Amino acid sequence: MSLLLPMLSKFENPQSTKNVADLLGYEYRQGQYYANALAYIGLVNVSKNASQNIYSLSTLGKKYILDRDDFAVASHLVTLPVFREMINQVLEHHSLPDLECIKEEIKLKGNTNLNSTTMHRRAQTVRSILSWVLNQLLN
Repeated sequence: MSLLLPMLSKFENPQSTKNVADLLGYEYRQGQYYANALAYIGLVNVSKNASQNIYSLSTLGKKYILDRDDFAVASHLVTLPVFREMINQVLEHHSLPDLECIKEEIKLKGNTNLNSTTMHRRAQTVRSILSWVLNQLLN
């Protein structure tokens, strides 16, 4: 998440998935992954334009760019069911949950239409973001 500000600044103007990949210097699939991860946590909005996704800053994303407010992002994450439960588990067990635990929570919260590869990547994203939140709270 240390790349959050430079990455979010790429969305100040709406961007297609291809543009995101080009702007970030990634392959198309990687650009799509990062754009979708930012959408998953509420920092960008996604809309459809013909056959591609268009990504633009959400209200929270704009606030982060203006204020560089890590606390606002961390506070928002607590409102998301998967993150809320995983943060509760961190507090209870004093460690990050493993990927299987996160996958189960994602399934419980209604994201059952994800294939196994996407589910694994989503769980890795959740775990990385949880780690970032803990670092923000402890530093």
